[in-house]
Amino acid sequence: MTKQAKAESFWGLVSAVIDLQRFYEDSGLFSDDLTINIAIRGRDATGHNGELFYGDESIFKAKPVIANVSLPSGSWHMAAVPKKRLDILLVECVGRFF
Repeated sequence: MTKQAKAESFWGLVSAVIDLQRFYEDSGLFSDDLTINIAIRGRDATGHNGELFYGDESIFKAKPVIANVSLPSGSWHMAAVPKKRLDILLVECVGRFF
């Protein structure tokens, strides 16, 4: 087998069961100090076209900051908006300059 064939050959798979509630807690999504509202879509790594699995759909319609989270088999699509109206105005104003 050539060096390139060895580098490109499949050599294994890892699977893990995740306690989703604990994952959210440990990530800080439930923190009282969190100053943003977050929504995540892309159940089963289906990205922006996927089903919403965390947060409220209205967050995606409120001029959010968007981030893609790359996963081995696809992605999640995250949206965030400030919880306070003053924060929203600041984000909109700063966004106009950058």
